[in-house]
Amino acid sequence: MVAPIIYHGADNQTLPVDSTALLPCLASAEPAPVIFWLKDSTPVTTGPGRDPRINVMDSGALEIQR
Repeated sequence: MVAPIIYHGADNQTLPVDSTALLPCLASAEPAPVIFWLKDSTPVTTGPGRDPRINVMDSGALEIQR
């Protein structure tokens, strides 16, 4: 077992109005880490009934469309 290492996390971003934010997360561990995002202590998920502007990508990155 190898402890998780975060190689690249979310950075502060200044974006133009009506643009898309991409918040990357690159980590490694053994076994492979599971990356998830929280908003107000609640997991951010995608799918029916959720905000369609928010996408948790397979890479673990969080995409927020405007």
